[in-house]
Amino acid sequence: MSEPVSDSRRRFFRLLGLTAAGTAAGAHAAPYGLPTGAGFPPGGPVPPRGWPYPPGPFAESGYAGIPDEGPVGSPEEALRRLIEGNRRFLAFRSMPVNESPTRRAAVSQNQKPFAMIFSCVDSRVPPELVFDRGLGDLLVIRTAGHVADRAVLGSLEFGVAVLGIPLLVVMGHERCGAVESAIDLIARDERAPAEINDVVEGIRPAVERLPGVGKEGADRVIKANTDLSVERLKEIPIMAEAIGQGKLMIVGAYYDLDTGLVQMLRS
Repeated sequence: MSEPVSDSRRRFFRLLGLTAAGTAAGAHAAPYGLPTGAGFPPGGPVPPRGWPYPPGPFAESGYAGIPDEGPVGSPEEALRRLIEGNRRFLAFRSMPVNESPTRRAAVSQNQKPFAMIFSCVDSRVPPELVFDRGLGDLLVIRTAGHVADRAVLGSLEFGVAVLGIPLLVVMGHERCGAVESAIDLIARDERAPAEINDVVEGIRPAVERLPGVGKEGADRVIKANTDLSVERLKEIPIMAEAIGQGKLMIVGAYYDLDTGLVQMLRS
Protein backbone atom coordinates (compact mmCIF):
# COMPACT_ATOMS: atom_id res chain seq x y z
CA MET A 1 0.00 0.00 0.00
CA SER A 2 1.44 3.39 -0.98
CA GLU A 3 2.11 6.14 1.50
CA PRO A 4 -0.44 8.93 1.90
CA VAL A 5 0.10 11.89 -0.39
CA SER A 6 1.41 14.92 1.51
CA ASP A 7 -0.81 17.95 1.93
CA SER A 8 1.45 20.11 -0.26
CA ARG A 9 1.54 17.50 -3.03
CA ARG A 10 -2.25 17.03 -2.89
CA ARG A 11 -2.73 20.82 -3.04
CA PHE A 12 -0.35 21.03 -6.00
CA PHE A 13 -2.19 18.43 -8.05
CA ARG A 14 -5.53 19.98 -7.14
CA LEU A 15 -4.29 23.34 -8.43
CA LEU A 16 -3.24 21.76 -11.71
CA GLY A 17 -6.61 20.10 -12.02
CA LEU A 18 -5.06 16.69 -12.43
CA THR A 19 -7.68 14.86 -10.36
CA ALA A 20 -9.92 13.57 -13.10
CA ALA A 21 -12.28 10.68 -13.45
CA GLY A 22 -11.51 8.12 -16.13
CA THR A 23 -13.88 7.75 -19.05
CA ALA A 24 -14.69 4.54 -20.80
CA ALA A 25 -14.25 4.29 -24.55
CA GLY A 26 -17.32 3.43 -26.60
CA ALA A 27 -17.64 -0.31 -27.07
CA HIS A 28 -18.47 -0.02 -30.75
CA ALA A 29 -16.13 2.82 -31.70
CA ALA A 30 -14.46 2.51 -35.09
CA PRO A 31 -10.94 3.77 -35.89
CA TYR A 32 -10.53 7.56 -35.47
CA GLY A 33 -13.84 7.70 -33.60
CA LEU A 34 -15.93 7.25 -36.75
CA PRO A 35 -19.12 5.19 -36.48
CA THR A 36 -18.87 1.55 -37.44
CA GLY A 37 -19.55 1.16 -41.14
CA ALA A 38 -18.35 4.65 -42.11
CA GLY A 39 -15.74 3.00 -44.32
CA PHE A 40 -12.99 5.57 -43.72
CA PRO A 41 -10.33 4.85 -42.84
CA PRO A 42 -10.61 1.08 -43.19
CA GLY A 43 -10.06 -1.05 -40.10
CA GLY A 44 -7.30 -3.60 -39.69
CA PRO A 45 -3.57 -3.22 -40.23
CA VAL A 46 -2.04 -0.11 -41.75
CA PRO A 47 -2.17 -0.47 -45.56
CA PRO A 48 1.03 -0.41 -47.62
CA ARG A 49 2.51 2.86 -48.89
CA GLY A 50 0.46 4.29 -51.72
CA TRP A 51 -2.64 2.22 -50.96
CA PRO A 52 -5.68 4.29 -52.05
CA TYR A 53 -8.04 5.02 -49.20
CA PRO A 54 -11.72 5.23 -50.15
CA PRO A 55 -13.36 8.67 -50.22
CA GLY A 56 -13.35 10.30 -46.80
CA PRO A 57 -16.28 11.82 -44.91
CA PHE A 58 -15.36 15.31 -46.14
CA ALA A 59 -15.36 14.48 -49.85
CA GLU A 60 -18.38 16.68 -50.57
CA SER A 61 -17.25 19.68 -48.50
CA GLY A 62 -15.33 21.53 -51.19
CA TYR A 63 -12.11 20.35 -49.56
CA ALA A 64 -10.41 19.62 -52.88
CA GLY A 65 -10.99 23.17 -54.10
CA ILE A 66 -8.72 24.79 -51.50
CA PRO A 67 -5.20 25.11 -52.95
CA ASP A 68 -2.01 24.42 -51.08
CA GLU A 69 -0.07 27.55 -50.17
CA GLY A 70 3.44 28.36 -51.28
CA PRO A 71 6.41 29.26 -49.07
CA VAL A 72 6.53 32.51 -47.13
CA GLY A 73 8.91 35.26 -48.19
CA SER A 74 9.62 36.97 -44.87
CA PRO A 75 9.06 36.79 -41.10
CA GLU A 76 6.35 39.42 -41.49
CA GLU A 77 4.47 37.30 -44.00
CA ALA A 78 4.74 34.29 -41.70
CA LEU A 79 3.25 36.30 -38.85
CA ARG A 80 0.47 37.54 -41.12
CA ARG A 81 -0.48 33.97 -42.02
CA LEU A 82 -0.68 33.03 -38.35
CA ILE A 83 -2.82 36.05 -37.51
CA GLU A 84 -5.15 35.39 -40.43
CA GLY A 85 -5.48 31.75 -39.38
CA ASN A 86 -6.32 32.74 -35.83
CA ARG A 87 -8.97 35.14 -37.08
CA ARG A 88 -10.57 32.28 -39.04
CA PHE A 89 -10.48 30.09 -35.92
CA LEU A 90 -11.92 32.92 -33.84
CA ALA A 91 -14.83 33.33 -36.27
CA PHE A 92 -15.50 29.56 -36.56
CA ARG A 93 -14.40 29.70 -40.20
CA SER A 94 -11.42 27.34 -40.09
CA MET A 95 -10.45 25.82 -43.46
CA PRO A 96 -8.50 22.69 -44.41
CA VAL A 97 -5.45 24.76 -45.37
CA ASN A 98 -2.52 22.65 -46.60
CA GLU A 99 -4.29 19.39 -45.80
CA SER A 100 -4.83 18.06 -49.32
CA PRO A 101 -3.45 14.75 -50.62
CA THR A 102 -1.05 16.80 -52.74
CA ARG A 103 0.25 18.59 -49.67
CA ARG A 104 0.63 15.34 -47.76
CA ALA A 105 2.66 13.85 -50.60
CA ALA A 106 4.85 16.97 -50.84
CA VAL A 107 5.75 17.17 -47.15
CA SER A 108 6.38 13.43 -46.93
CA GLN A 109 9.67 14.05 -48.75
CA ASN A 110 10.88 17.14 -46.89
CA GLN A 111 9.59 19.88 -44.62
CA LYS A 112 9.75 23.65 -44.69
CA PRO A 113 7.59 24.95 -41.84
CA PHE A 114 7.14 28.71 -41.88
CA ALA A 115 6.78 29.20 -38.12
CA MET A 116 7.75 27.67 -34.79
CA ILE A 117 5.32 27.78 -31.88
CA PHE A 118 6.73 27.32 -28.39
CA SER A 119 3.78 27.03 -26.07
CA CYS A 120 2.30 25.39 -22.99
CA VAL A 121 1.16 21.76 -23.00
CA ASP A 122 -2.38 22.77 -22.00
CA SER A 123 -4.87 20.60 -23.92
CA ARG A 124 -7.05 23.64 -24.64
CA VAL A 125 -4.32 25.39 -26.66
CA PRO A 126 -3.43 23.24 -29.71
CA PRO A 127 -1.41 25.57 -31.99
CA GLU A 128 -2.39 23.88 -35.27
CA LEU A 129 -6.07 24.48 -34.48
CA VAL A 130 -5.62 27.91 -32.90
CA PHE A 131 -3.78 29.17 -35.99
CA ASP A 132 -5.79 27.08 -38.50
CA ARG A 133 -2.72 25.57 -40.13
CA GLY A 134 -2.04 22.34 -41.97
CA LEU A 135 0.60 19.74 -42.71
CA GLY A 136 4.17 20.97 -42.68
CA ASP A 137 3.25 24.53 -41.64
CA LEU A 138 4.34 24.61 -38.00
CA LEU A 139 7.15 23.22 -35.89
CA VAL A 140 5.52 22.97 -32.47
CA ILE A 141 7.33 22.54 -29.14
CA ARG A 142 5.30 22.41 -25.93
CA THR A 143 6.19 22.20 -22.25
CA ALA A 144 4.27 23.13 -19.11
CA GLY A 145 4.40 26.90 -18.78
CA HIS A 146 6.58 26.91 -21.93
CA VAL A 147 9.62 26.32 -19.70
CA ALA A 148 12.74 25.80 -21.82
CA ASP A 149 15.33 23.16 -21.01
CA ARG A 150 18.36 22.28 -23.12
CA ALA A 151 16.42 19.89 -25.34
CA VAL A 152 13.86 22.62 -26.07
CA LEU A 153 16.58 25.15 -26.85
CA GLY A 154 18.32 22.68 -29.12
CA SER A 155 15.07 21.97 -30.95
CA LEU A 156 14.43 25.67 -31.49
CA GLU A 157 18.00 26.20 -32.68
CA PHE A 158 17.51 23.30 -35.11
CA GLY A 159 14.43 25.05 -36.47
CA VAL A 160 16.42 28.19 -37.18
CA ALA A 161 19.82 26.82 -38.21
CA VAL A 162 18.73 23.74 -40.17
CA LEU A 163 15.16 24.38 -41.31
CA GLY A 164 15.54 28.14 -41.75
CA ILE A 165 12.22 28.94 -40.06
CA PRO A 166 11.70 32.72 -40.11
CA LEU A 167 9.27 33.12 -37.19
CA LEU A 168 9.18 31.94 -33.57
CA VAL A 169 6.10 32.62 -31.47
CA VAL A 170 6.29 32.05 -27.71
CA MET A 171 2.70 31.67 -26.57
CA GLY A 172 1.35 31.78 -23.03
CA HIS A 173 -2.33 31.49 -22.26
CA GLU A 174 -5.09 32.53 -19.91
CA ARG A 175 -5.52 30.56 -16.67
CA CYS A 176 -2.24 28.67 -17.02
CA GLY A 177 -2.23 26.03 -14.29
CA ALA A 178 1.56 25.77 -14.28
CA VAL A 179 1.97 29.48 -13.60
CA GLU A 180 -0.80 29.59 -10.99
CA SER A 181 0.72 26.61 -9.19
CA ALA A 182 4.19 28.17 -9.31
CA ILE A 183 2.84 31.39 -7.77
CA ASP A 184 1.23 29.40 -4.94
CA LEU A 185 4.22 27.16 -4.22
CA ILE A 186 6.77 29.98 -4.32
CA ALA A 187 4.62 32.07 -1.96
CA ARG A 188 4.55 29.11 0.45
CA ASP A 189 8.25 28.35 -0.09
CA GLU A 190 7.36 24.77 -1.00
CA ARG A 191 8.68 22.38 -3.64
CA ALA A 192 6.59 20.62 -6.24
CA PRO A 193 6.95 16.83 -6.36
CA ALA A 194 9.68 15.17 -8.44
CA GLU A 195 10.72 16.77 -11.73
CA ILE A 196 7.59 18.95 -11.74
CA ASN A 197 9.64 21.28 -9.55
CA ASP A 198 11.79 22.03 -12.61
CA VAL A 199 8.70 23.64 -14.14
CA VAL A 200 8.19 25.77 -11.03
CA GLU A 201 11.83 26.87 -11.05
CA GLY A 202 11.54 27.74 -14.74
CA ILE A 203 8.62 30.05 -13.98
CA ARG A 204 10.21 31.50 -10.81
CA PRO A 205 11.92 34.47 -12.59
CA ALA A 206 8.53 35.70 -13.81
CA VAL A 207 7.01 35.35 -10.32
CA GLU A 208 9.95 37.21 -8.79
CA ARG A 209 9.69 39.95 -11.40
CA LEU A 210 6.28 40.79 -9.90
CA PRO A 211 6.77 40.37 -6.14
CA GLY A 212 3.64 40.14 -4.05
CA VAL A 213 1.37 39.27 -6.97
CA GLY A 214 -0.98 36.48 -5.94
CA LYS A 215 -3.08 34.19 -8.08
CA GLU A 216 -5.48 37.06 -8.75
CA GLY A 217 -2.66 38.65 -10.75
CA ALA A 218 -1.68 35.44 -12.55
CA ASP A 219 -2.29 36.94 -15.99
CA ARG A 220 0.46 39.50 -15.35
CA VAL A 221 2.86 36.71 -14.38
CA ILE A 222 1.84 34.65 -17.43
CA LYS A 223 2.69 37.56 -19.73
CA ALA A 224 5.90 38.28 -17.81
CA ASN A 225 6.86 34.62 -18.22
CA THR A 226 6.36 34.95 -21.98
CA ASP A 227 8.33 38.20 -22.13
CA LEU A 228 11.24 36.64 -20.25
CA SER A 229 11.22 33.64 -22.59
CA VAL A 230 11.36 35.93 -25.61
CA GLU A 231 14.21 37.95 -24.09
CA ARG A 232 16.20 34.80 -23.34
CA LEU A 233 15.69 33.31 -26.78
CA LYS A 234 16.77 36.52 -28.50
CA GLU A 235 20.11 36.31 -26.68
CA ILE A 236 20.98 32.80 -27.93
CA PRO A 237 23.79 33.22 -30.50
CA ILE A 238 22.06 31.28 -33.29
CA MET A 239 18.88 33.28 -32.77
CA ALA A 240 20.65 36.62 -32.39
CA GLU A 241 22.59 36.10 -35.61
CA ALA A 242 19.45 35.22 -37.58
CA ILE A 243 17.61 38.23 -36.12
CA GLY A 244 20.50 40.51 -37.06
CA GLN A 245 20.38 39.22 -40.64
CA GLY A 246 16.63 39.82 -40.87
CA LYS A 247 15.98 36.08 -41.20
CA LEU A 248 14.15 35.58 -37.91
CA MET A 249 11.50 37.31 -35.84
CA ILE A 250 10.68 36.23 -32.27
CA VAL A 251 7.42 37.44 -30.77
CA GLY A 252 5.45 36.77 -27.61
CA ALA A 253 1.75 35.95 -27.67
CA TYR A 254 -1.12 35.42 -25.26
CA TYR A 255 -4.05 33.10 -25.97
CA ASP A 256 -7.47 33.90 -24.51
CA LEU A 257 -9.21 30.64 -23.60
CA ASP A 258 -12.63 32.26 -23.54
CA THR A 259 -12.57 33.91 -26.96
CA GLY A 260 -9.90 32.00 -28.90
CA LEU A 261 -8.05 35.24 -29.70
CA VAL A 262 -4.24 35.28 -29.88
CA GLN A 263 -2.82 38.66 -28.86
CA MET A 264 0.74 39.42 -29.99
CA LEU A 265 2.65 40.93 -27.08
CA ARG A 266 5.89 42.18 -28.58
CA SER A 267 8.24 41.83 -31.55
